[in-house]
This record gives sequence, structure tokens and C-alpha cells, in this order.
Amino acid sequence: MGNMLNNLFLAWTALFSIGLFGLALVLKGVDLTDISVKIAPGFPRKSVAVYMIIMGVLLLLSDLSDIIPFYTTGKPPTSLYHYTTLELFALELGIIIPLYIIGALLLWRKQAWGYIISSLLVFTLFMSSIGITLAYICSQSGLSAATS
Repeated sequence: MGNMLNNLFLAWTALFSIGLFGLALVLKGVDLTDISVKIAPGFPRKSVAVYMIIMGVLLLLSDLSDIIPFYTTGKPPTSLYHYTTLELFALELGIIIPLYIIGALLLWRKQAWGYIISSLLVFTLFMSSIGITLAYICSQSGLSAATS
């Protein structure tokens, strides 16, 4: 989403596709009846819910710290670089952050979708970690985004 065309373009695309279709397959096979009963009693439900709210708020503050100055100064954020829009920020503000908050509230209330959403966000974090690791390896090997 918004990455420059480089040697890792197909890897980024594959990670996105794996995540999207993995999500579809997981949701297709989930039996929501009595899911909260099937979860182990020792599952740290409230801790995970608090963690999700904290992550949602931190992500919100991070994104807004780049966007709000634009409204006050009229200057685009440096994170925009050569792009015309902030696709990642739009996805985070429009989908991911609300999922953190909604998932946390549902999980706190022991509702089935809370368990599902929290699991999906952990999967998303895992996939993002793979992407960040690949970017780090690329930067350490001397490949730049423009030449790789």
C-alpha cells in the first residue's frame, strides 16, 4: 500500500494478499457460538483489551501528529514524501484504529467478535513485523527504496 516499486514490491504484495485471504479463510471457518466459553478461563482478556486500547490510542496520536500540522500550516507532512495521499494513514484511521477500540470493548465484554478481532489484530501485527523486518534487512544490505 503506497510503497515505491522496488525489488520487494512482489513481497509486499504477497504479504498483503496472504493477510487478506488468510483473514477470509479464518473468518469463514469460525463458529461464533459459545466462543467465549471455549476460550481458556485463564485467557488474559482484560489485559489484551487494555493493550488494544493503548495501541489504538498510540497509533491515533502518531498519525494525527503528522496530519494536524497540515491543517494549521498548510504544509504537507514529511511522511507524504512524493505521494499524493497517505494511504496507510487512511487505512489506520478508517479501519485499524476503530478495530482496536471496538475489539477491545467487545473483548472486555466477553463477546465473540472481541476474541475474533483481537486475534486478527495480532495476526496483522505479525504480518507487519515481517514487512518491517524485510525493510530493515533491505536497508542494512545497502539497497535503497529507489534502487532496490
